[in-house]
Amino acid sequence: NPTIMKNIIFLVLFFWFTGNLYSQDENNYLLLFDDFQQGVAMLKTNKKSTNLFNYELATGKVLFKNNDNIMELADPESISFIKIGDRIFEHIKGRDFYEKINVGNTDLYIYHKGSLLSKGKNVGYGARSQTSSTEGINMITNSEGRVMKLNVDEDFEIKRKNIYYLKIDGKFKRFNSLSSFAKLFKGQESQIEESLKNERLNFNDTEDIIKAISI
Repeated sequence: NPTIMKNIIFLVLFFWFTGNLYSQDENNYLLLFDDFQQGVAMLKTNKKSTNLFNYELATGKVLFKNNDNIMELADPESISFIKIGDRIFEHIKGRDFYEKINVGNTDLYIYHKGSLLSKGKNVGYGARSQTSSTEGINMITNSEGRVMKLNVDEDFEIKRKNIYYLKIDGKFKRFNSLSSFAKLFKGQESQIEESLKNERLNFNDTEDIIKAISI
């Protein structure tokens, strides 16, 4: 069947297994979702393909899974967006994807980033000794985003460092505080700061940012 053959060729070209660049152990990645989730990749040609996807916090890449193999997209530039569950991740540049959240008449973009935070070493009897550094201790992240712990006794948690943008006049405008957020709206800075100053908003919290945009 010519149609089936074309679809097979398309999938082979669209998805590319990166061989030994990626481990099959999910614990070697800083993943946004606990498990790879069903999603749909929409290409700029309007073709689409379903697969199991996840978002890698160390690199901003979207990964997918085929059986037990973790793979990288061969040509992310050809993708318009990937929908993972009910969340949209738009391709921005290179291998970077930003989550896109519609808030009223505005789109909030989140570049999800993360690193490992040391919680200390196990010293026995349920106690842990604290290290002086706050992140990246006893582990390294290679260029493919794979993390490798150097000390099995070290306990880690993910430290989120998301970057937030609004898309204004076709350009991504970054903000990280009430002041920088207000400056994105020329001529309305004072009005916005006045209306939000008593809201006690945390501009590291997505829900608070959505609230700020909605007001």
